[in-house]
Amino acid sequence: MSKERYTNNCSAFFSYVKSRPKRFPQDLDLDFKHLRLEILALWNLMVQPPYKTVNKNTLVDLINEEMKKITSNEIEFWLGEKGMKGSTFQFQELFDDLIVKEIDSEKSRNIDMIIYMGSGWGRHILMSRLLDNDERNIHYIAADFIEKGNMISRFLPEYYNINMNISEVMFDFNDPNLYSIDFKNKSVLILSVHSMEQITYHRDDFFDEIIGQTSEAQSVYGLHIEPISFLIPEFCEKMPDDAKNEHDFVNSIKLNKNLWQVLLGSNSIKLTQCIPGYIAEGRLSRSVIRWRRK
Repeated sequence: MSKERYTNNCSAFFSYVKSRPKRFPQDLDLDFKHLRLEILALWNLMVQPPYKTVNKNTLVDLINEEMKKITSNEIEFWLGEKGMKGSTFQFQELFDDLIVKEIDSEKSRNIDMIIYMGSGWGRHILMSRLLDNDERNIHYIAADFIEKGNMISRFLPEYYNINMNISEVMFDFNDPNLYSIDFKNKSVLILSVHSMEQITYHRDDFFDEIIGQTSEAQSVYGLHIEPISFLIPEFCEKMPDDAKNEHDFVNSIKLNKNLWQVLLGSNSIKLTQCIPGYIAEGRLSRSVIRWRRK
């Protein structure tokens, strides 16, 4: 993810924060530029070497230290008003709405655990909690291979006084390991948003491995919002030019080339819905894919 896109994602989150003051302490109602400065500080923390000791107070101190280092040129370049008016912000809203609708649609199934594979710094996890008015105690799990991202996912809810049950697990798509999680009698939603795209080739047995590791769960469902429309024959037939553009772009930056085939080839899951080209922006057409455990 580029620095600009990452900053836009963070900006989208904090815009929601300001629109929901009842969920947060009064002192959060700061000048928006200050919040966006915090966002850039968080990004800088993400790309630095891991710190040995991190807690809520340490995070605040680190953010403040980073904010002092940021130059006025950086602020103007990365946090200018153009960032909030661009298409990225609008499409991030669509992603969040889809996730929340999925949570709502699963109420009859009593989803009580959501695992976000490739969660980054936890933006979509936090948004899911903010936008879902249901007070169910869903257990959110940030699953990422970047330690700093998991750290931010864990501490931001406390930092901004967001009431949610969240934990973390180190997770690598190339070697998935969820054995530390207690799945017994749980109804689980496996989620990814623009994260599985980062692996050029997923292992053929990826979903079989995930289902095997979650075997004690009562039920397991999946939702993926990923730019793989060019891999889906239906989309290629209906939108050949868009499919070619996406194919060429994906090849140029080495995004995923086999997720659709891995989904189809799994013996452990049943695809329940596929909407190719559901969200289009620039040269990427995101597909929405849902599945359930067989």
